[in-house]
Amino acid sequence: MKPTRTLALLGSLVLGVVACAERGAPKPASQDAAQDTATDMSDDVADTGSEEGDEGEVDDDDCEAPSPRRLRRLSHLEYRHSLQDLFDVDIDDHGSLASDPSVDGFDNDAEALVVGTLLADQYRNLAESVALSADLSPWTTCDLSADSCRLDTIDALGRSLWRRPLSAAELSTLDELAVALALDETAEAGLRWTLVAMLQSPHFLYRAELGVEDASGTYLLDDWERATVLSYQLWGTTPDEALLDAADSGALSTEAGLQAELERMLEDPRAAEQLADLVEAWLHLDLLDTVSRVDLTDTERAQMRAELRSQVIDQMDGTTDSLLADGLMLSPALLTAHGVPEGSGPVQRGVMVRELLLCEHLPPPPSGIDTSAPEVDPTQTTREQVNQHAEDPTCAGCHDRIDPLGFAFEHYDQLGQWRDTDRGLTIDDSGNLDGLTFSGADGLTEALRSDPRVATCFVQTARRWLSGAPACADEVAEAALTAPLTELSWERR
Repeated sequence: MKPTRTLALLGSLVLGVVACAERGAPKPASQDAAQDTATDMSDDVADTGSEEGDEGEVDDDDCEAPSPRRLRRLSHLEYRHSLQDLFDVDIDDHGSLASDPSVDGFDNDAEALVVGTLLADQYRNLAESVALSADLSPWTTCDLSADSCRLDTIDALGRSLWRRPLSAAELSTLDELAVALALDETAEAGLRWTLVAMLQSPHFLYRAELGVEDASGTYLLDDWERATVLSYQLWGTTPDEALLDAADSGALSTEAGLQAELERMLEDPRAAEQLADLVEAWLHLDLLDTVSRVDLTDTERAQMRAELRSQVIDQMDGTTDSLLADGLMLSPALLTAHGVPEGSGPVQRGVMVRELLLCEHLPPPPSGIDTSAPEVDPTQTTREQVNQHAEDPTCAGCHDRIDPLGFAFEHYDQLGQWRDTDRGLTIDDSGNLDGLTFSGADGLTEALRSDPRVATCFVQTARRWLSGAPACADEVAEAALTAPLTELSWERR
């Protein structure tokens, strides 16, 4: 797959996140503690969390502030992809994981991704199941009973799993463990049980974004950290051997080397899948897994999601505008995720447009207000009933911003299927976007295509998702929304 405009945008955003992690910052008071944690974090996986300096939160509009120096746990999706790419296994065949916590609709929030007792136990079970059954032939190419072979194998496994070379002390400790574990079994068994320990180590479960301080007090990601950032943000998985080789050679510290790896990685199908994951996060399509809808089956949930992902991947040569033009707003997955159990749900769909496509925060309803849906009145359309509710002065302020957008979808039921009438009555699907009138979902789509807030919102959401935290957000012009990848340049902005 050749890099396209949408994938070029993803590459540009990733470079922006790298740059955000490398802006100048005074040496934080907690630097020594953070570095000690990075060095000794294999002591206790359950007690290791995200470590930061004193920079605090980074405002989306403050591009002078650096991202926090931190250890960032792999999300369950990243963990799943990593094991699949390393050992060609599906973790569903080996165990389960408690759901990642969701913050503002994102399940990869760095501060929320900690390891509690339950998750640590699940990691242990999965590590044992995977390590004791995985195909280790890519690493075991010699006689493990020979000291030199065993050391070389552990060293190679360490680089693949921990995304950096093992230190001499780490290699010695892991080798001693393999030897001890092999005393009553075989050399291969000793290696596999050592792999169990490596898979539970925070060096595998966490991504280090600590950087190395230069003479000016700036913390720059080292080449191994850069390889990890690039891989998890472009592919959603662990670095491959080619990327690790680039880190080892120092190529990722140069503009040409970094650009070459970006081009290579964006040609990989995993980049397109990662972009589809981003769109799913943008539109909060995880709701599709749990919402209750009349006549919705589990098979249909999966089909809807697969169809939307295919639609996104097919539009790799475009931008958010081309996604909208291709019918994104009428996707059954989107309309089913945002709606009501039966009927159209104009309020819910209007909120979806305001908050997810325009990034406009809506306050919660005032206390004491009954937000439950009114009983169905067969003599009125859904729109007429909603309009009556919105006449309450306490509610009108928000509903005037929500309902005119949601009414665009009145011809679509709880599964996003067309309906000619509403309760046998004529449907009015006219609306307006901040004074710009339109008719129906197609009219709303055209209004959104001409609204620069949509592209800006997508960029801000992408930066939030890629960084795992509120982070400095590029202006649309800086994000190279339509520039081909070859025109992108790497710079510390």
